[in-house]
Amino acid sequence: MQEQRLTFRLQNYWEQIRKENEFPDIRQFNASIVEDIWPFCFQVSIGKKTPPTFTYDYMGEKLADVYGRNLTGLTVDPRMAHFPGSILSGGLTNVIHRRIPMQDNGHLINYDGKMVRYRACLLPFGNERDGLTHIIAGLSCRVA
Repeated sequence: MQEQRLTFRLQNYWEQIRKENEFPDIRQFNASIVEDIWPFCFQVSIGKKTPPTFTYDYMGEKLADVYGRNLTGLTVDPRMAHFPGSILSGGLTNVIHRRIPMQDNGHLINYDGKMVRYRACLLPFGNERDGLTHIIAGLSCRVA
């Protein structure tokens, strides 16, 4: 992958494994291909409730440092506004409804009370039988 920006590199890899499918299956994703940016990513499984819930299956250590807490194992829904990642819940929900990769940017306040500016790439994963099952997000961010 030639591009240097995290969000572009992650989406290009997604396109490579997607091929002619609407979106790739999560089993096709190999974090070692993007290992240098994987610490700035998270992976959520999508619950079947309405509104959907998101369980953090993975949160990269660099992203956990920026957030001020590792959210791995935490299940959240868009109505929960008390954690730093809540700002991205709307983007995750948009990915579910539109079924395409989405870009997002903005800022959030981390657990340490510091502002974090971010640019995010939100990528859908799933299969024909189950529909969307996961979203992987990569964040290019800095603490202000």
